[in-house]
Amino acid sequence: LKDFTALMFLSETDNIFFRIASNGYISSELQMKSMEARAIKVKNESANSDSHAKNFLLRPAILLFITVAMIGGWLYIVVNQANGTYFEQRYPECYLMVPNAFQLATNEFGDGICYGGPLNT
Repeated sequence: LKDFTALMFLSETDNIFFRIASNGYISSELQMKSMEARAIKVKNESANSDSHAKNFLLRPAILLFITVAMIGGWLYIVVNQANGTYFEQRYPECYLMVPNAFQLATNEFGDGICYGGPLNT
């Protein structure tokens, strides 16, 4: 919030000084420069129909790619978590003591921590 507030403060300060300069209160040279700045027009490349059609198809395609990549990465993590892959990597010695250590730890304890042998007995 403070960064946005600082940005707005600087932007409004800049606008105020631009108006003061364009009215000629600072100097006539700055008044001329501000009038030149107001006369500048930015060319809109997207107004061209070919360019607009390309951008119309490219932007949703990029958005779709990013969305699929993020959901795919999330699903990879969820599946490995549910299958116990991360549990096996973290506690490799558990699988030497108990063949199905992940299911045992999940069902009996619910915290997914290897405590050694079947239920610590």
